[in-house]
Amino acid sequence: MLFSTEKIKKIFTIISCSGLITVFTNPTQAVEPTAESNQIQSTRQEISAWKVDTIPLQKMTDIGDASIDVAVREPSTNIPIKSILLYASADNKSAINLHLRANTPWIRISSNLNDKGIVVAFSDVASDANGRYPQVRSSEFKRDLIQTIKYLKNKYPDIPIDLGVYSNTAIPTLDALDSIEDVRKTIILNGDFIFGRTHEWGNLKSPVLLIQTPTSKCFRSPTYEAQFVAKKNHFLFITAGYAETELSPTCNLLSQYGLHGLDKELTESVANWCNGQEAPKNIGYAHPQVAWHEEIVHYEAPGMIGKKQLEMTLMFPEGTSPFPIFIFNHGDILPASTEMKEKVRVRIMQVAYEFLKYGIAVAFPSRPGVGFSEGVYPTGHGPNDGDPLYIARFHTDSILPAIDYLRNRREIDTHKIIIGGQSAGAYAAMYIASQNIDGIIGAVNFSGGRTDANLRQAASYSNPTMIAGFEELGRTTHIPSIWIYAEDDSKFTVNTIRTSYKVYTDAGGKADLLLAPSIPGDGHFVFLYPTLWSLALTKFFEEIGIPKPENIQLTGKSDTSSQ
Repeated sequence: MLFSTEKIKKIFTIISCSGLITVFTNPTQAVEPTAESNQIQSTRQEISAWKVDTIPLQKMTDIGDASIDVAVREPSTNIPIKSILLYASADNKSAINLHLRANTPWIRISSNLNDKGIVVAFSDVASDANGRYPQVRSSEFKRDLIQTIKYLKNKYPDIPIDLGVYSNTAIPTLDALDSIEDVRKTIILNGDFIFGRTHEWGNLKSPVLLIQTPTSKCFRSPTYEAQFVAKKNHFLFITAGYAETELSPTCNLLSQYGLHGLDKELTESVANWCNGQEAPKNIGYAHPQVAWHEEIVHYEAPGMIGKKQLEMTLMFPEGTSPFPIFIFNHGDILPASTEMKEKVRVRIMQVAYEFLKYGIAVAFPSRPGVGFSEGVYPTGHGPNDGDPLYIARFHTDSILPAIDYLRNRREIDTHKIIIGGQSAGAYAAMYIASQNIDGIIGAVNFSGGRTDANLRQAASYSNPTMIAGFEELGRTTHIPSIWIYAEDDSKFTVNTIRTSYKVYTDAGGKADLLLAPSIPGDGHFVFLYPTLWSLALTKFFEEIGIPKPENIQLTGKSDTSSQ
């Protein structure tokens, strides 16, 4: 079956009008449900409690001056000041009043901390940020911290200064601490450590406490990374627990990611730890569930010399095992990518969630050199390789051992394996599907193929190598597949996609093609837009014999950006 562009647009419009699709929202933007409106209004009315000063800064990348606004909230005059907690903005533009209304955890509990004798200071984004987040302006972010701390030391002599951190300022703050002397302690709430696995913070002079919410379904703050960073660098780690996980993914500030509803417990824990008491083992619910039943495993694969250990992320849904499993194989990884340079693990939640909510486990194997997988990623294959399936076969050397490993996991239903991936990973998955391996019942092809050119081609261009490869695969593949592409794919023209699909099915392959309309950026990454394909995927699950679980949402909802 071929899903036409007009049909997809029509479906997308109908779904959007029915209110089933969640728009991707800014994670720092608070959603204001009616039940919380009084609390939010109260927070907004307290802006007058903050006093704002402007600190001059020297630009680091240009001649001239910059500045940063610092808001300070002090205890009432009858409460002696014990310490200062400095919280730096995680945003990319200065807007002091807007940020003080944003309801982030540190702003929200500032009044409670004042009652404990703690001055709360908020440093806004510097005037020369130019739309850049702290992660990409780390040197300037360190400059801002140093100057703000200097300002606070002059304003409050002999009062100790602690740092309060939230979300995506975790890594730049810890990087800056290596050369900052005047910080007593640092508390990080739901830090984003996706890119933190290779950082070395074990020699920091001041102690660090990580508070993480394992029940949160915010894609950008995986508990696994926070635990890894804490163990590696000897940080304290405690959980902020809720009795139940959230119903759907969200990173808004009134969610568990914002530690909403734990103000009292958070205040007590922070105040006590900053004043010399031991940190509690947890705050909130003592035995929280985890949002994602997740683990990192390693399996052996053949190398050029001996064996190598490859990394794989496993995720399991709620319910009783054994589960069907989807094995997602990533596309080609560039040498400058974060998966190479910072060893970020492959974990694409926009895809994983659509399978997990359907009761299907997900595996993300990482090929050599990607994440913490041993070896070197192959880069010697060019667009002019004569054999159209050579690179697909080559990648299976890393993928087939992953399948063998998963067959030995008791949580996996080895008779219900779905193989798939994106780009080069999808092409390799389609090759594996053509081998009709026992237990593999379907394939999911996100923008799969191989290019024979380094640049975009004219719309009428047909890639003969990719077309020949899919024609060959169609002759021997007996399991069904779903193909998901977008019109504005930078690697493959619409003509190449349609012709590949035609020759594949004409040769005997059974497949449905969903060709989505153009998306922002590059259609090659349509896999990051589940609202375009989740309904078609649900239909595919039913066709291959995986029944629909009760009470699931059929339109994958997500308000977070990609890792």
